[in-house]
Amino acid sequence: MPVLPSINPYTPKTRQDYRANMIAWQKNLGSSLSNFNPGSRIGSLVEAIAIELADGDLNTLNGLKQAILEGSYY
Repeated sequence: MPVLPSINPYTPKTRQDYRANMIAWQKNLGSSLSNFNPGSRIGSLVEAIAIELADGDLNTLNGLKQAILEGSYY
């Protein structure tokens, strides 16, 4: 019998992951933005975007779980 590949479940990113990735991206671009401390303007903007992206990931996970449970009834 052939071995089926394992499927990794959908794991949403956290806001810390998104925030760290956005800061690293800005630094790799050589951007002049450097003050990502809490309370700074750019830090607050990055944090707000990270929260929205993480919320979208969580909503996607919940939607997938709901679709798996109720998909057979439709």
